[in-house]
Amino acid sequence: MNPAHNAVHRPTAHLALTAMGLTGVVALFLPFAFGVTPPGALADWGIWQLALPAFLPVVVVVAGARWARSGRLSRPEHLIGYVLGAASALATLAFYLTIAEWPSDALTWLSVVAPLVILGFGTWAVARTRKTQAGSEYGPIMALQVAYIANAMLALIAWFHQWQAGAYCVLATVVVYALQIDLVRHAPSQPEGGNTREGVPRH
Repeated sequence: MNPAHNAVHRPTAHLALTAMGLTGVVALFLPFAFGVTPPGALADWGIWQLALPAFLPVVVVVAGARWARSGRLSRPEHLIGYVLGAASALATLAFYLTIAEWPSDALTWLSVVAPLVILGFGTWAVARTRKTQAGSEYGPIMALQVAYIANAMLALIAWFHQWQAGAYCVLATVVVYALQIDLVRHAPSQPEGGNTREGVPRH
């Protein structure tokens, strides 16, 4: 990787954050609340929509490591990232269809409103960041991270008083993803005389 690539993509920082994002994978094997893990929640027809996005960190770790090392993702990887991100966001929104009555307290209201705000802002951020040197290739990963954060915040707020080990790992993952998104959004433009795209074909 040349100096131009390093200045724009900051591979060391992103590799470190990607490794820290493994907490999201660990969370799959720990109870989130009431002794239920994400895989266990898939069998519950009341919350299975919230369980699906919990598996996104597996994809984020793989794609994030590849992007941090090369600054590129292949066309199929772009497609997979955006499709999984959109599907996960829709799964979270589908949960709203199961709400039988309006929230009765501030915490419940926050759990309902926060994911919608995150998805709205996240969609705007992905579209805007795709126009930058680093963001044009990071877009699919950001889409996955936004979908995960929105879903995670719904669950973290809704079951705030019942947190178990998995919830703390999910919270840590949310923080890592937010930092990584911010790092990409504020990445410097390509240095003069450098071309991070040149000589790196997309397969």
